[in-house]
Amino acid sequence: MENKISIIVVGKENIENTIESINNEIYKNKEIYVLGKENKSISKKNNKKIEFVDNFFEIKNKIKGNYVSIIKSGDYVGVDYYRQMIDKSQDVKADIIMGNTVFDIKGDKIIYDLLNSSIPDYLTKKDINNFIKNESLLKSILLFTGNKIFSTSLFLSCVEKNKNDDINDLAKKLLMDSKELYKFDIDAIFY
Repeated sequence: MENKISIIVVGKENIENTIESINNEIYKNKEIYVLGKENKSISKKNNKKIEFVDNFFEIKNKIKGNYVSIIKSGDYVGVDYYRQMIDKSQDVKADIIMGNTVFDIKGDKIIYDLLNSSIPDYLTKKDINNFIKNESLLKSILLFTGNKIFSTSLFLSCVEKNKNDDINDLAKKLLMDSKELYKFDIDAIFY
């Protein structure tokens, strides 16, 4: 049986493009949640494929996936992003798999290649905590949720501890509570 991914979209800006990219993704075993009030135009277009929820804590009680992806509205995923990330996760058994981010600025795509950064391919809990404590661009990259998939067990544990529903607090908690992170060289998310 193919692993399921629970995708959570946060925000309202350009949400239609984000949802369209998720629907066009070739990985089919997915469920989509949108954090916030129901958007009738998105609901009508996507039938029952999307569920609107008020907060992360509500999602916690509904998700059925083995993995969780948190993407901000306005960002979009590549056509084979989830399959590749899930396959890599199956290989390395890490709590978090992180891919590259492509900055799409008016049609000019600039790839932020993590392999050329000073983030190692594999980080332990201690390594992650050291990066988070230091103020740097690397900290910002690690705290960005869009280019990552998380194990559902890690996500559920962090949501339980993070009841204030702030995406930035949740991102930090996901990193701080993970046992390991694996960096994967694919164009994961388009920002």
